[in-house]
Amino acid sequence: MANNSSKITLISPAPDHGLSEMQSPHHGLAYIGATLLKNQYNANVIDAKTLHLKTDEVISQVLREKPDIVGITAMTPDIIWANKIAEGIKKELPKTVIILGGPHCTALPEKTLQEFPFFDFLILGEGEITIIELLEALKNGNGASNFKRIEGIAFRENGKNIITPSRSLISDLESIPFPAWGLFPPSTDYPVYASRGCPFNCVFCMRVLGSKVRVRQPENIVREIEWLVQQNKKFFWFSDETFGVKKEWLYKLLDLIIAKGLNKKINWSANSRVNLADYDTYMKMKEAGCVEINFGIESGSNEILSKVHKGFTTEMAKKAIAIAKKAGFKTGAFFIIGHPYETHSTIKETINLAAELNTTEAAFGLMVPYPGTKVFELANKGEAGYLKASENWDEYRKYFGASLEFKNFSSAELKKYQVKAYINFYIKNYRFKELFLFLYRHKRSLINFIKNKFKKILIPSGIKDDFAKT
Repeated sequence: MANNSSKITLISPAPDHGLSEMQSPHHGLAYIGATLLKNQYNANVIDAKTLHLKTDEVISQVLREKPDIVGITAMTPDIIWANKIAEGIKKELPKTVIILGGPHCTALPEKTLQEFPFFDFLILGEGEITIIELLEALKNGNGASNFKRIEGIAFRENGKNIITPSRSLISDLESIPFPAWGLFPPSTDYPVYASRGCPFNCVFCMRVLGSKVRVRQPENIVREIEWLVQQNKKFFWFSDETFGVKKEWLYKLLDLIIAKGLNKKINWSANSRVNLADYDTYMKMKEAGCVEINFGIESGSNEILSKVHKGFTTEMAKKAIAIAKKAGFKTGAFFIIGHPYETHSTIKETINLAAELNTTEAAFGLMVPYPGTKVFELANKGEAGYLKASENWDEYRKYFGASLEFKNFSSAELKKYQVKAYINFYIKNYRFKELFLFLYRHKRSLINFIKNKFKKILIPSGIKDDFAKT
């Protein structure tokens, strides 16, 4: 049973091998925490990623707190660890209700219920409204009829999986309180959502927040920025999937930031898109305090860009980076190795384009077939150069993972290309000091990667060890 005095613990899990891709405070969980506090629920957060907590440490902390309800968020590479946490809690606190949310269960609710028996409820899609309705239903009684009326959840009834109709996306984003960062360990900077949703159709993205762009009112966004300034923060980043799609709204926001003088107190970065690059807009963003723009360029092959529905060419990418540099921004570029129909030649084109662009930062991830994406479908059909997708969710990582098997590449070859891309990017541009700093910044992941590889080497013979191929 739940009531407003119930103790609720929210958890962002971390893999024990330390190869997590998300190290910043969990934005979605901060919104859920804020919603709980607004409705007078007693909530706390265990952010295992920022605290570098192992699974057993998370379980021990939960057992000490003895919450009535636990809410766990999980992307696909986190789901196994989320389940381990749920299992550990259920063994000692069997009456504790465990709720799972996040992209993985949203994409695969039926499979998640079948595969992971320790979750009592799944929240599918945006959770701010759903979590309160679910808690109210728990408060009123455990009858399944109460739960079936709630949109956007999944649960079990008499051994049968129940998935309720989808919930509409939240139209009034101003109704959601600012993220409850006070529930998290202090951070040097925080993300801000100015909008939710992405109108583009890349085959490797699962749009949990929808394909329609929903914007917050500029005044509401600025109040959140003012709060960050009051906390003596010097930097934040807009975590919108693509910032500034609606230009008229963007200019209103930038004008208000400038009018409030916030551009003199705090700097920020944002994700842009190649075919939205505009010098005048970028100069306005710079005036408003923006110092860095990041682009998802993804491939150096025009053929691949077309097949993954990026909607631009490499020439447009070169132009966009040039415009951003001319405006005086630091620049970032994201690339993927292992696209549908990828070849050795197209991978080399990607590596060469990245070096040619010479952005301030670059990231090279291995393709991950996240559930809910077109790539996931292609991989499971054995199409587009894929053999199959891994059945081990822990391998669904962009760095050092092996979530896909290819017809033309081994897993080891893809990882070699990934390493080569980073080395090529820095060495070709004579950025030797930055290469060293990059390796130093990522030393924790690299050490864990090496440890795991040595573990594989020590596995008894007869078990395939793709590291030996390298």
